[in-house]
Amino acid sequence: MKKILTVLMLATFGLAGAQTNILTGTPWNPGSGNSPGFFKIGSDASNVREQGIGPRTGDANAVLWKCTPEGTSSVLDGGFYGGETVFGYPIDPERTYRISVWAKKTNSRDGLVLFGFNAFNSANASSSQRLNGAADNNPFFYVGNLPQVDTWYLLVGFVHPSGATISGNQGRMYDLDGNVVQNLQDFKFTSAVNRMRSRIRLFNDPNVDDNLFLFDPTMYEVNGQEPSIDDLLNGNSQGGGSSDGFVSDNGNLFLETGSLGIGTRNTSDFMLAVAGKTVTEEVQVSLEADWPDYVFESDFVLPTLEAVEAHIDQYGHLKDIPSALEVKDKGGIALGEMNAKLLQKIEELTLYLIAQDKRIKKLEQQLK
Repeated sequence: MKKILTVLMLATFGLAGAQTNILTGTPWNPGSGNSPGFFKIGSDASNVREQGIGPRTGDANAVLWKCTPEGTSSVLDGGFYGGETVFGYPIDPERTYRISVWAKKTNSRDGLVLFGFNAFNSANASSSQRLNGAADNNPFFYVGNLPQVDTWYLLVGFVHPSGATISGNQGRMYDLDGNVVQNLQDFKFTSAVNRMRSRIRLFNDPNVDDNLFLFDPTMYEVNGQEPSIDDLLNGNSQGGGSSDGFVSDNGNLFLETGSLGIGTRNTSDFMLAVAGKTVTEEVQVSLEADWPDYVFESDFVLPTLEAVEAHIDQYGHLKDIPSALEVKDKGGIALGEMNAKLLQKIEELTLYLIAQDKRIKKLEQQLK
């Protein structure tokens, strides 16, 4: 069966293998307490989602998760678990996963920011280990104070396969310029786990004027199809609080805003730019221009061959067909429009041939 691929759907075709954010409950909506795919840590009052200014250009109307201390002896000062259920999402313990979130502390550096994960076995028991193989069933990539208040930081943590031999940590904390400001702790799964959730929280903060703001949480399998760190820094992560990115619907993947570059970041004014060859069984192009059957209408004025010759002598190309210089300056041709122009010239040639055939037959009759 032939696959008919319209130009409008090339983006879907080109992204058949691209990843989507495992944390599927995003983007967030304003509110408090739990949110689809996110389970609160603490009371509803300590977990409020509100519009604010995110870390990146274009995040002016972002929905942020605000953690606010209760000012009591409680250490549940806000935060969330990210998971399909409270026990997380299905995962393969023989693969590597990357978890990230943007975080900003305001007012003071009191309390601690705890950023980590939990991996669960079939009995819903937490089970994980450090890189040296030592058991650690309460794993945190980061425990501490963010370097400065009123500043966004991107926290990125890694969980590796159960049998991996990793000697160094890959997790990092980045500032807005992409500089590494701190290394984070990596972990490994145990072979028995089959689900994982992300988690981040504000812990033991006595100052009720403090807030911890969270934005754009992600979880990806590390397989070469996940967004790069640059993508996370620049807002191409499909995460919480933003409407940009990819949307999955019944197995189809859609890019609702922006443009897509494959092998290039120079998309110019196009929705899709590919630096390289593409292959498909069939291409269907939507065409706004008129299909040139008007050439056969009775009121169409067919240029004389003398006029065609004069135009070629003066301009070096057929009338209504772009010159080589124009094609180079524009960086190519519009496939549908050019096919219509070529068909017009073919139809004009057909009329010339019909007229010439009539003249030849008339001359033959005269000779007889």
